[in-house]
Amino acid sequence: MILGLWVAFQSLSGVVLLFGDSIEHWSKPELTRYGSGDRGAAEALAVVRQNYPGEEVGVLATPAVSDGVYVVEVGESDPRSVYVDPSGPRINGTRHHDAGVVALVRRLHRRFLFDSLFGLKGAWVVGALSIAWLGLSIGGLVTAASHRFGARWRSDPPAWHGLLGVLLVAPIVLVVVTGIRLALPAGTDRVWAAVTGSGLARSDVPPEGVRITSEDRGGAPRNATEVLGVLGRRYPDGLVARLLMPQPDDRMAPVIAGISVGFDPGRNEHDYGGNTVVFLDQYSAETLWAGKPDALPAARQAALLWSRPLHTGSVAGEQGRILWGALAVALLTLASLELVRGRARPLVVRRRQRSVQRQLRRRKALARGRRIHAGRAARAARLRRRTSRRLRRRRKVQARTLARMGRTPPGATPPVPDTGTDIEIDLTDTFEIDLTDRADVDVDADDRSRFLPG
Repeated sequence: MILGLWVAFQSLSGVVLLFGDSIEHWSKPELTRYGSGDRGAAEALAVVRQNYPGEEVGVLATPAVSDGVYVVEVGESDPRSVYVDPSGPRINGTRHHDAGVVALVRRLHRRFLFDSLFGLKGAWVVGALSIAWLGLSIGGLVTAASHRFGARWRSDPPAWHGLLGVLLVAPIVLVVVTGIRLALPAGTDRVWAAVTGSGLARSDVPPEGVRITSEDRGGAPRNATEVLGVLGRRYPDGLVARLLMPQPDDRMAPVIAGISVGFDPGRNEHDYGGNTVVFLDQYSAETLWAGKPDALPAARQAALLWSRPLHTGSVAGEQGRILWGALAVALLTLASLELVRGRARPLVVRRRQRSVQRQLRRRKALARGRRIHAGRAARAARLRRRTSRRLRRRRKVQARTLARMGRTPPGATPPVPDTGTDIEIDLTDTFEIDLTDRADVDVDADDRSRFLPG
């Protein structure tokens, strides 16, 4: 029941997160308003630094992946996104990463609102429940297959219930597996590397020995607008999604850009897109190092680049999000119905138990009646045998008495064998012995004295 409630909650919160940006933009439409023209990324960064002095300015997302506006990450202890209208440039507004309903749902969905509690990390709890969810999904598929082949492991659910579960099991397994990887990236990467032999290399981390620092020649560094122009000419078929410029007082750090080249499963996502990472010299804009996904094994690429797009459905664009949202609603419906069915199942079980108990009581009553009847039949048989023995003894006595009296006894009735069945006794026999009848007995004179009193 607990796992079912968690599945329902994850489905509901997943739907909210799928359309989190749309919800935020709907609640704050001024964030994504922009006019005509683009004054450039350099002026957008300048406006942000001017309005947030002393704050660390981070990644800039280009209008191509941010609904037509620049989105600049500001702050380290209190991170927030600043939306900048490129036509001004002017700041439309700010969205805190940990504020609002969507942020609350995100924390609940990912780590149960806590990073660590009594040494137990919230991400571990989510990962463990996800593994249990995965086992439940596979077990449901096996159960459905067993029903197909005639094995009945439990009471049959409605037909549409099983059909919906079978249709959902593939996307559920996909979402759960990628969710486990996102919740526990380090542990799952080690397992994945051990199973596939793909290693732990990353396409966005330069190898050792490669120079990735800018060479300070004393000139002015390139600004963000110039860097975007260089990248556009260098990658004409690519899409620059993110750009990280060095801090104004750092003359050694490189410019880091995330570019979607070829097929990028995270394309058009301002916080994730860019499958190719390029390090540039901040002065000459020369490429210091480029991390391409094809430099890694396919299994490693799948873990790094495909986990989040497959988990959110963004790999298929907006249509994929809608499809994944519909599947999440279907899963929520399935979990809710299963919960209701699980609550109703004890009532059915109790009714069945009462029916079985009534049948057992009836069977016990029938068995007791049979035992009583058998006992009575046995006592009746014993009584008949006793009566038969008494009758035989009486007839023997009568025969001896008649023999002394000189009379002939009636023909003896052959004995009836005792077969354990009922014995019929003919009570219409009219032969009687009158013990009061005076018999004429000739007694000698010598014997007469024996009958006289002393």
